[in-house]
Amino acid sequence: MTTNKGRFGVKVHLSHTIFVIIVLGLLSGCSNRTLATPSMTIASPVVPTITSLSITPTFATNTPQAPATTPPLHPLETQPTVSDPRSELQSGIYLVFWMDGLLYLSSLEQPLGVRLASVDYPFARSSPDGGRLAFSSKGELMLYEMASGKVTKLSGLQKGNSQPSWSPDGKSLVYTHNDEELVDSSLYVVNVKDNNPIRITSWPTIERAPAWSPDGKWIAFASDHAKINRTDGTYLGVTEIYLLDTGCLAEPTSCVNEITQITDMGTDGDSDGPSWSSDGKQLLFMCGSLLSDGNYQKDICSIRVDGSELKKITNTPENELWPMWSPDGKYIAFTREDPETRTMDIAVMQTTGQSITLVTHTPESDEIFAFW
Repeated sequence: MTTNKGRFGVKVHLSHTIFVIIVLGLLSGCSNRTLATPSMTIASPVVPTITSLSITPTFATNTPQAPATTPPLHPLETQPTVSDPRSELQSGIYLVFWMDGLLYLSSLEQPLGVRLASVDYPFARSSPDGGRLAFSSKGELMLYEMASGKVTKLSGLQKGNSQPSWSPDGKSLVYTHNDEELVDSSLYVVNVKDNNPIRITSWPTIERAPAWSPDGKWIAFASDHAKINRTDGTYLGVTEIYLLDTGCLAEPTSCVNEITQITDMGTDGDSDGPSWSSDGKQLLFMCGSLLSDGNYQKDICSIRVDGSELKKITNTPENELWPMWSPDGKYIAFTREDPETRTMDIAVMQTTGQSITLVTHTPESDEIFAFW
């Protein structure tokens, strides 16, 4: 399960991540809140059988077409008036993913059911009520209204924004902001009504892939803050998972003292792309291991928010990237990269790592970043 540097899901310094030292409990200047040291014994899962969905036997050879009711979209040029696209699908369980510059709304019965919007950055998230999507286009944050198809831009923000994640009340977004040199990145929070951004991290490193907890108390994210080369002081460009206590948002300058590291995958490992369980007690994330050729093997791991019970869920020849728990906690959607063709598909599996099923399979295209 190798992946080239520069591919989605694994990065060199800015795009991909790995993990090194154990820095558990609150960082320098933190409050008295502490988290337990994570277990470094990772149980190996049983390798599952990967199958394709039998309901779409010719999907792999067909070029998907958008429904006639949905015209080609561009976030700032087309504001279509359409019925709620969810009504066109045959299921109440939906996935959204990115393919060839477009966001697709899908179900297991209709993998490419409805084409939603043209998006140049393949990362989007649904609001808690499912009525809106947040994504970025040309470095600006955008909102897509599911009921009408209307797309609006959050004005007044600097460009360079991506990876938005909703607060559980649907009023705010936490997102990644890249500096002009695209070397470092920080996390910001913005209320979607007043568009007044607040910076919540200030390390001179990478902070990215934020995810707000279901109870609103924490923001999980990945950072290479702990991955400094102790010999020459440079950063290794790989990440670990951290938690930020959102109680600091009333005094944002104090947030740097309210951050706790919860993973430590060692000098040859990394963790990235955290996703919360619906009960807020666990996190899924990509866990990587450095291979002899300089690339990384990517699997899916889980850990409790106190840093305990670190588990490896997948162990296949493929790369499993960007996992997302389903709202009912029964399934995990993720991006699967084929090690031979380097193509990416959307897959779903049980939370145990068993019964991996391909939702999409188009050898000529990549489908990535699925979310429920």
